[in-house]
Amino acid sequence: MSDGHMKATLESRGKQEGATLSRPPVPDNVPQIAPPVVGEVIHGAGTPLAEEIRRPYEMQLGRDFSGVRIHGDAKAAESADAVAARAYTVGQDVVFNHGQFRPDSREGQRLLAHELTHVGQQASDDRPSTIPLDESRAHEADARSSEQAEVRPPVGASIGASVLQRTPAAPSWKGATAVYDRAQVGITPIADINLAGGAKVATQTIKPNISATGANHQSWELYDANDKLADGFSTVPGRPGALTAQFELSEQNVKGQLGHGRCTLRCVARKDGSPLAYADQTFFVNTSNIVAVMDRPALAKIGAAPASHSLGEVGAAKARDAMLEHQAAIASGGVGTLQGNKCSTITPGVAQSDCTQYVYDILKYAFGAKGDGATWKAVATEASKLSGSGGLRGTALQTALETKAGWKGVFWAPSPRNPEDGTSEHPSAYKRVREKGLYTKDDVAVEKTKSIIDYRPKSTTKAPTFSALDQLKKVPLGVISARGGTHMTLLINGQVYEVHWEMPATNPNVIQATPLEKWQWQSGAIVMPAADFAAAFP
Repeated sequence: MSDGHMKATLESRGKQEGATLSRPPVPDNVPQIAPPVVGEVIHGAGTPLAEEIRRPYEMQLGRDFSGVRIHGDAKAAESADAVAARAYTVGQDVVFNHGQFRPDSREGQRLLAHELTHVGQQASDDRPSTIPLDESRAHEADARSSEQAEVRPPVGASIGASVLQRTPAAPSWKGATAVYDRAQVGITPIADINLAGGAKVATQTIKPNISATGANHQSWELYDANDKLADGFSTVPGRPGALTAQFELSEQNVKGQLGHGRCTLRCVARKDGSPLAYADQTFFVNTSNIVAVMDRPALAKIGAAPASHSLGEVGAAKARDAMLEHQAAIASGGVGTLQGNKCSTITPGVAQSDCTQYVYDILKYAFGAKGDGATWKAVATEASKLSGSGGLRGTALQTALETKAGWKGVFWAPSPRNPEDGTSEHPSAYKRVREKGLYTKDDVAVEKTKSIIDYRPKSTTKAPTFSALDQLKKVPLGVISARGGTHMTLLINGQVYEVHWEMPATNPNVIQATPLEKWQWQSGAIVMPAADFAAAFP
């Protein structure tokens, strides 16, 4: 939108400054061209921002705000009313509504930090001279973090950059670049977040553990699934909490800010603004109605219409419902519907199971529900033959699913070359995968180029990779083997579903779901229906 009176009043100045009006998001019925009074205000002299006020922001953002002009008179308030804002920014002019410029109050500091963020963004952008308000919305995710704390401008010199990076670049400032090291900067784990169906966001408080030598303050940076800065703040050296400030994930900075996919929370150890070391903690935000987030009524609909769903969806629904049913029974009566067959206190009348039996029962059900019992019989027969007299082996079942049902496989290992348990098993298994595309003596066929690895590297200076791991979110049902087939579980949309054979019927975790990236086991194979493999690994 380039016509309007704003072009007439601000064109010459906009060409020099790349002026863009930025202010809090507005309702859809607010006009999208700034009114003339905006131009009148920013052509006024304004008041410089006092050094003692601007200095903390300059240090954290690495910018000079000496040219910023504050407008807070009656005309400024009139213009803010005209664009439905508490405050707005054009170039280096920051305009406040009645009583909103209060740098001595916490709320005033939040608002000022928000607007100074826009100053920095507009200085970085190559923007047109007109002032379409809808363009300002693109910056709100970057700036909204300043509404979270006293002096909390998002940090990073490229905060307003339009080019997105698949991995946020290492923090740098004035020629200094931080090193990635989880030993120097620790971050407590973050649970994945489900937003499907309007689910509410449970607040999570994330704590840092900073030991970087010389660090005297820290910053937090929250990146969305496209690695665009969505929220963040920096502490000030010498103030309480300078190295211990926590970050809160909540409805406010998740909904409307973070889309579907893997998001990153970064903590940076700094010395007087200069970055020393950093670490990332990732979490997955789901907005899709996948089986792994469904409740029992939704799962029942799949079970009632198996012909309308894939074999993987049917099996996954049955497996998840078994877990939810068990948990619901404990919540209502103290005793669940399942117990481990090796637990020390057996409850009469409650079904017994273990990891192998659970997988076997779910697969048998799924093939039967899809009217393909003959294929399951062939799979079960082949798996029994390969396993021999020692009982069903996980890798034997996987090979049978591949040869008799056409399933496809991939290798997985969080740190294959340098495993957490320090054994040679996992590097050797990965070597055979790379050379022959086979896993263990049962020769589970795995696609060499699709291995899911390095998502939890042992080395603290090696950043994890999640692109392959996250493809598993698209797979409704898979079968996992670990430790050469000695352990077997199900995989449902990237979560491991397993039965603990030692747990009693009163334990809600007899069937437990754990994200694969946090699962303790060190290597193995995953097989899945061919159609699901093709969808996840094109």
